[in-house]
Amino acid sequence: MLARRSTSHAGFWEFPGGQVEDNERPEQAIIREFHEEFLLDVSVVRAIDFRFELAPNRELLFYLLSAEHEPQVTHHSHDAIAWISLQSPLPGEILPADSAALPAIWQALEDGV
Repeated sequence: MLARRSTSHAGFWEFPGGQVEDNERPEQAIIREFHEEFLLDVSVVRAIDFRFELAPNRELLFYLLSAEHEPQVTHHSHDAIAWISLQSPLPGEILPADSAALPAIWQALEDGV
């Protein structure tokens, strides 16, 4: 799932996520962020073998998730959602870090759970 940014980097698409809070594991953070921003309850299937360093001591992690229902845009930072697959065209311009992760994400989906 990609979400289109409506605040910083407006118009760009990204894989949703957020900051890891104190005393929180990355897996807990992604579950919390999806619930806060999309009212979507997800579970972590597994980590994607890809990391993107934004700055020293600040990196993006990617996870394969599962969900039971459709998301809703409930947070001001996004204004649209798109489901993507290897066969579908991308909905628009993707943020560089997320674009760099696509090969690893496609591979993880191809490998299955």
